[in-house]
Amino acid sequence: MNFSEIIRSMLQMYGIIVTGILAALLLDNLAVGYPLVLDSTNVAQIFLLALLGTLPTFIFYSSRELSKKALMIRSLIHIIVLEVLMLGAMYLMRWFDPGNLRLIVMIAVSVLVIYLIVRFVQWFIDKKDADEINRRLKEFKEE
Repeated sequence: MNFSEIIRSMLQMYGIIVTGILAALLLDNLAVGYPLVLDSTNVAQIFLLALLGTLPTFIFYSSRELSKKALMIRSLIHIIVLEVLMLGAMYLMRWFDPGNLRLIVMIAVSVLVIYLIVRFVQWFIDKKDADEINRRLKEFKEE
């Protein structure tokens, strides 16, 4: 990805990540049975986490086309960096007790699920764009 593609991707991801975090919090609270209470500090933390979640996208930056192998390696590095970054930020925000391993695993799985949803939505958007470009190219060739 070149720099402008990275920035475009980060902007797309930001909204998806905010939505994913809110959905994960809601589902977690529904499963546990506690009411979801968000104050202004929590909302600001969610926005900050989403911003932090976009930063590892720079791992995909390259001035040349990446091979499939390089892309897969960078994807693996990306998810590891993302998990560490998110868990570290949530710990600093006191979202969990470091002694509660079950909760840490649940949060890590939530981060992974949000990551997979973001990747799927981005793939879907990219596919839609590619289909539109191909349609226009086909129309252009027929003229």
